[in-house]
Formats: sequence, C-alpha cells, structure tokens
Amino acid sequence: MKKTYLVTKSQSDLELFKKLLPEKIVNDTSFATAPSRSSARSLARTLLAVKLRPLALVVDADTNDASSVRELRALLQELLHCASPGIESEVFLAVPEMESLFLQDRTFLEKLAARKFSDAEWKAAELKPRKFLCDVFGEESHISERLLGSLNEQTILKMQGHPLVSNLCKFLSSVADITD
Repeated sequence: MKKTYLVTKSQSDLELFKKLLPEKIVNDTSFATAPSRSSARSLARTLLAVKLRPLALVVDADTNDASSVRELRALLQELLHCASPGIESEVFLAVPEMESLFLQDRTFLEKLAARKFSDAEWKAAELKPRKFLCDVFGEESHISERLLGSLNEQTILKMQGHPLVSNLCKFLSSVADITD
C-alpha cells in the first residue's frame, strides 16, 4: 500500500519528480496530476479528506517575490489543513516555476543547446525559466521530454540539491516513516 501522495500540476512535473526522488520514496508514493494550480489544490484537498494519507502539493509559485511566495504558501497550507486536520500535508512551491530545477546545471543546458549562454541570458533564465527554455529548445510540450531524456547522474545530483527537491524528499521520508 502506498503511504503518501504527491500532487502536482502536470505529467512532466510528475515524471521529473520520479527521476529526482529516491526509489524508496517513489515506491511509497502515489502520484497524481491536475491541469492547473487550482485543480491541483482541489485534488489535494479531496485526497486528504478521502484517503487520509500524508500529502505533498508541489506547484509553481509563478512569482519571484518572496512576500507573495510566503503568502501563497500560507494560503495553500491552510486550505490543505482545513481539508483534513491531523493528516500531515505540506505545500512546496517552485519559485518561480518548476523549470527552475533545470537551471541547477548550466553546463548541462549549454551542452544540450550546443552553445554558451551569456550572463545576461542566464539572469533572464532565472527570472523566467519556462520562457528561457522555450526560447532555447522550442515548443513547451517537447522541452520536458527532451530535458528529462537527457538528464545525466551529475545533473540529477545537482537538481536533488535544490531546496525544493531536498525538502520534498525530507517531508515524504518523514511521513512515510510515521505511517509504517
């Protein structure tokens, strides 16, 4: 039986986390997706209320503003808590977008793009990673597939060091241990 849930807003995000999280966590977790942040929030609330299992909600913050990120996280956390008090849940926000995880390894992206990025391009990438990756690699629907298929061990390790991934991993590990 799966011990935890992870809800995110797209199949590509789900596939990314399956690559980045340790195998034991992947095996202990049921993954679910919804087409938008609001749908993901609704699905997470339903799963908490019906399944009564610990849950992580991982969505884009869609902003770099620290105050807005804190506010959104607090709001989403409160909505999850109200759905099922006493059941562990946590909100994880990708700032500004999930695609920022790919920016953890500049060399990987430069090799894949077959060119070097200027510091100005890289700064712009950090502010709007999805737009940057679309500009460099083409259509959004193919970017994740191309990047996921090209990930190497070194890049995966760098991505696992990102606070979003490391904190998600800690949370899922801790709640899985509690439910044993």
